[in-house]
Amino acid sequence: MTAGTEQPLALAPAQERLWFLHRLDPADTAYHMFFTLRLRGDVDVAALSSALAALTRRHEPLRTRYAERDGVATGLVAAVGGWPLHEVDLSAAADPPAAADAAIRQDLERPFDLSAAAPLRATLYRLAAGEHVLSLVLHHIAGDGWSLNVLGAELTELYNAARAGRPPALAPLPTSYGDYAAYARQRAAADRDFWHDRLAGAARLDLTGLAAGADADAPASAGAFHPVPLAADVVPALRELARAERATVFLVLLTAFQVLLARHTDQRDLCVAAPLAGRDRSEFEPLIGYLSSTVLLRADLGDDPSFRDLLRRNRTDLFTAYGRPSLPFEELGAGAPFDALFVLDSPTEPTATFDGLTAEPVATGLRRAKTPVTLEALDLPDGRLRLLLGHQLRCCGEATGRDLARRLGRLLTAAAHAPHQRVARLAMMTATESAELVAAGRGRRPDEPAPDVLDLILAQAAATPAATALIDGDDELSYAELAARIEAVATQLRARGAGPDTTVAVRGERGAQLVVELLAVLRAGAAYTCLDPADPPARHDLLIAGSGAALLLAGGRVEELPGAAGPAPTRAAPPLELAYLCHTSGSTGAPKAVMVTRQAVAARVRWMSREYRLGPGDRVLQFASVSFDTHVEEILPALAGGATVVVGPQRGELLPDFLSTPLAATLTVLDLPTSYWHELAMRESTRWPAALRLLIIGGEAARAAAVTAWRRAVGPGVRLVNTYGPTEATVIATAVEVTGDHADPPIGLPLDDTDAHVLDAHLMPVPTGAPGQLHLGGAGLARGYRGEPGHTARRFVPDPFGPPGARLYATGDRVRRTADGQLHFLGRVDDQVKIRGYRIEPAEVERQLLAEAEVRAAAVTVRDQALVAWVVADPVDTGVLRARLADRLPERLVPAHVVALDQLPLTTNGKVDRAALARLALPTAPAADGQVPPRDDAEQLVADVWSEVLGRPAVGAFDDFFALGGHSLHALRVAARLADAIEVEVPLRLLFEHRTVAQLASRITALVLADIEQTVGGQTPVAAGKVGND
Repeated sequence: MTAGTEQPLALAPAQERLWFLHRLDPADTAYHMFFTLRLRGDVDVAALSSALAALTRRHEPLRTRYAERDGVATGLVAAVGGWPLHEVDLSAAADPPAAADAAIRQDLERPFDLSAAAPLRATLYRLAAGEHVLSLVLHHIAGDGWSLNVLGAELTELYNAARAGRPPALAPLPTSYGDYAAYARQRAAADRDFWHDRLAGAARLDLTGLAAGADADAPASAGAFHPVPLAADVVPALRELARAERATVFLVLLTAFQVLLARHTDQRDLCVAAPLAGRDRSEFEPLIGYLSSTVLLRADLGDDPSFRDLLRRNRTDLFTAYGRPSLPFEELGAGAPFDALFVLDSPTEPTATFDGLTAEPVATGLRRAKTPVTLEALDLPDGRLRLLLGHQLRCCGEATGRDLARRLGRLLTAAAHAPHQRVARLAMMTATESAELVAAGRGRRPDEPAPDVLDLILAQAAATPAATALIDGDDELSYAELAARIEAVATQLRARGAGPDTTVAVRGERGAQLVVELLAVLRAGAAYTCLDPADPPARHDLLIAGSGAALLLAGGRVEELPGAAGPAPTRAAPPLELAYLCHTSGSTGAPKAVMVTRQAVAARVRWMSREYRLGPGDRVLQFASVSFDTHVEEILPALAGGATVVVGPQRGELLPDFLSTPLAATLTVLDLPTSYWHELAMRESTRWPAALRLLIIGGEAARAAAVTAWRRAVGPGVRLVNTYGPTEATVIATAVEVTGDHADPPIGLPLDDTDAHVLDAHLMPVPTGAPGQLHLGGAGLARGYRGEPGHTARRFVPDPFGPPGARLYATGDRVRRTADGQLHFLGRVDDQVKIRGYRIEPAEVERQLLAEAEVRAAAVTVRDQALVAWVVADPVDTGVLRARLADRLPERLVPAHVVALDQLPLTTNGKVDRAALARLALPTAPAADGQVPPRDDAEQLVADVWSEVLGRPAVGAFDDFFALGGHSLHALRVAARLADAIEVEVPLRLLFEHRTVAQLASRITALVLADIEQTVGGQTPVAAGKVGND
């Protein structure tokens, strides 16, 4: 191309989008179009060159390059003196047709430099005398599918006219592409507000579940396409459905595609892109250029409509979208929900009738996927439909793509024959696929029932009476002593009526005595429920009432509660009798008492003992509060296997200090909440026990960064087991040993005697990779919630895959199962949260807030692992309000911040807009009257660290760390940052013993001075200059 004076050309909005995509990834060839013909006969090369030159003169997009001026893309249209038709002679190749195919593919995959050259390449390959291949490659910015038809017809007419020496029989163009671009920009301005409103809040598709077998290194647009199988009787039924609903086959196929995507992503609000021809005025029809536009069709499947109802909605939406075809992609940015494309093509190929030549299209075999998932449909003249399900190889493996295509075929079949069916119930998988998914959710079934835990512990005491069972500080208890003390307390309990069907409330600090008392309750055949001494008395009263406890056991003393029975018979407790009741946060405003059976405990202990390989010589830390069911995992398997239980510090927050002691160095097994382990693993100063061989985590999703830091600290020799399980499934239900291969640590496979099914809202298995709610079953399932049959019925549902009477627990957790069977945690289906390993229902705290006379509305959210209460209230001191809650709620349920608002933000459907609350900044605490600012460098250092960790800009010398909203995880960060600042280890206990800035600063100064005094040989102390006058 010989460029003369270039004329500027303002781009159409659709061109601006393609220019943006080109700049984003210049190497991407997804938007290359091709027109390839095999020509037989004598090709007049001069006539072909002349025809190409005339074609580019006639259509300005074919001779336009693109540039940016002040950040605005502009077309530069060149004058054309002649068109460079490249000639390549392949006649000497060993296989000329194969060489031509390879050259054409290479040309198609060669990017355009749109800023330097025109967007058209023309090559004539000579295979032999009288046999050629003509290849035209056109960038989409200069043409569309309609343009290829125009190009083919006009190129042949220009060629024929040049050979004959006559003027071409082509009418002058009624308008130019520049005129169309101006029209398109005007129309886009008119449509902008409509699309901004229509797409407000629209999210991109989460296609993570399709990633099995994906090739992360594949070119961006490299794709694969799979035929969608349809039986002969399905297409007529689809056409009849379209006719009955005054719709088109396009709409029927679009609706099925939406359902397929929704069922595989668990997204009920999704968008599918569809192209429009863009030639809505007759004068635009003969133009070559990018006139087509793309609209986003947004579907709402939240109410699980029938297929027919969704089709009707789409009909209305499509007509509306067609009336507003100018979607402002350039304003939507990278977050535009442009992940799925549906194209209905005509079966016509571009025509080419060259005089003296026989021309036929050449299939290149090269497929490009413009979006992660694509559905292409051909409506053939004989009435058949040809469907291809395409996907980018970066997004989806080919096997997964074939599965998607087959499932779309089954969805279409089901919809054609039962359009009244709700879309979530339309058959998508075969019975064999569903059975395989159910089988993947079943854990191994042992041949024999698990033995009772107390029998195992007492047998261990008989076998190794002198072995150490418990270490509590300086006190040690042998297995024989443990058995004797258990029997003594159990005898007292039986005398007061304890036995099967009775509950004993046990209150006490963690320690050997408490372990004895819990086991004594089980020995008596009764069930226990634990009362944490740190909780307020009102909370104890609530738990006692909820559990129906008849006796209170505290410090070896048994106290009868209202409703106590007489002496209980001495008999073994049946396996289905209760072992304990554990309270979890309740959405009704009161805690729920989960009833766990002895059979469930036995099943779990058997698995833990075997998989954790617990036995004599092991020392297991007892770290969890007994109000948290992890204590079962720490105590019972260890004692059943002959290991030693070591009671940790009373305050769990002091664990880092405890780990530095000689006793801790002998520990072989640790069991920690995941959130707490995250903090310890990320601290380089954490001293892990020298004897440690196993660390168990659970409570929330594990972070890959923490796994990496952990491995760096301890090496490969220590096993790391990630567990998952709600209280309703007896401590844990799934587990996996985490290795370096886990970039996204899973929550594992189901344990023995455990079912873990990933189901949809209708209790149907979802495909591998698709999100769904985790439902648990098997021997570890709890009996239900005491005194709450309605809530029990809602959460413990009939098991559609089990024997009569079997149940599944609906966890409320969203997970996906990958191809290797591993479960991955995705989040919650409700508002429940976890803080430092504790399950918390915000509704429980909200109800307590609403019980206050001054509070008119309340919402509770989580910010940085702490609860934040947002209240609409009459004038009230939020500190007083927080103090009242502390009188009724355990510490973990008391909000760290109480924020007064004029009103709560609401969504359009009137619900509290929690996303809007998450965006609100916590108010900065104004300096209180008489607040004393930090008075020296040490206090300033402490205040600065507190301010950074707690997000509080104003911290005074006498401010209390915990009153400012600090909690245990905050304390870990403070200790770590102070240690980094002064280069001296800061014991975590200091923050609990010295709670104000002034107190802690004094201790920090003492640490620094001690470090200086210990400096030997006159060397500069490591802490010099860190605290003191600079």
